[in-house]
Amino acid sequence: MALYGIERVLSEVKAALVAGLPAKLTALAAEYADSVALPAPDTATGYYCEPLTPDPKADLLGLTAPAALIFPLSQTPTEPDIGNGYAMSYAFVVATLCQAADKHTMGLLLMRYLRAIAEVLSAAQALPCGDCYLADVDWRARDLTPSDADYTRQAVLAAFVVRTIEQVST
Repeated sequence: MALYGIERVLSEVKAALVAGLPAKLTALAAEYADSVALPAPDTATGYYCEPLTPDPKADLLGLTAPAALIFPLSQTPTEPDIGNGYAMSYAFVVATLCQAADKHTMGLLLMRYLRAIAEVLSAAQALPCGDCYLADVDWRARDLTPSDADYTRQAVLAAFVVRTIEQVST
């Protein structure tokens, strides 16, 4: 094994969301049984997964809502070298980007997509590289509505942490 780092974590997070969100969103729609639709993000235009924080004026233009934006926060060794290996913590963000015609529906969408993402990523063995935990949620409104549009487009940020054990290649 090698020190794969954040690249492996981000790619596994995206793969888990692409594979798990459709069924989770269908289950939540059935649970809530109201008129709020919960479509899965489009696999081609519903995901941003890059090592840099997205620029709303450039990186979000090609994304369709709903979307999941995945990017790292930090990478920290949590234990010293243990026989050419490290226990590592990787903190990353999954921003849930939604679009709705009114504030109430927007709130429901953000809460439900966040729940779906947290349940998919926190499930046992969701990520082959390690266990994933929800660390924090920033509910401050991030209005991403283009100035010439008449709809609401907002995001909420959820921070997750993955803990891995990685070996130095020799």
